Amino acid sequence: MAATVNGQKALVEQLIKTGISPNCTKGSISAFEAAVLHGHPQIAKCLLETGATATVGARGLSLAWRLPSVRLIKALVPDKFIEEPTNLPRDRGGRSYLENAILSGCLDVMRFALSRDATAYDSGALCAAVEWAVGGRVSSDTAMWLLQELHYRRSRAAGGRDLRLETVAISTASEPQASRHTQPVVS
Repeated sequence: MAATVNGQKALVEQLIKTGISPNCTKGSISAFEAAVLHGHPQIAKCLLETGATATVGARGLSLAWRLPSVRLIKALVPDKFIEEPTNLPRDRGGRSYLENAILSGCLDVMRFALSRDATAYDSGALCAAVEWAVGGRVSSDTAMWLLQELHYRRSRAAGGRDLRLETVAISTASEPQASRHTQPVVS
């Protein structure tokens, strides 16, 4: 499991060749879930190709939207949840498919998720978008587009609002620039 969490694909492949099951778990988390959660789509793909099951339950399917590849998402998530992802329950961390898509950091995945439902909105997605925007992880044009899209959806949303999360988003956006942790820009 540590090799999966740490993104050590060659070691994961070697362990599987020696007989370690691609379906191994630690506690209630499968190796596949750990690969997705820790942002290692190539390891998730390797695990699937060597026999891991993606039947992590509907909660795991929400997590699959964090993979930075529309192709992998389409391969893992059943069509009925691709067509209507709002029917997916939140993942174990309480995140929606839309929040996970934003956390993927992949613009194609974000656009794909937003295209699935023209009215989808939740406060966690807004919080994730603000974090990406103020952290400098996406270009300013991408950040502006994403925040405007979520603001538009928020104004029309019947539900999905959590004022605590929205307060966190506002607080994050208002932090002084010098105190923010920045990462490379994703276009």
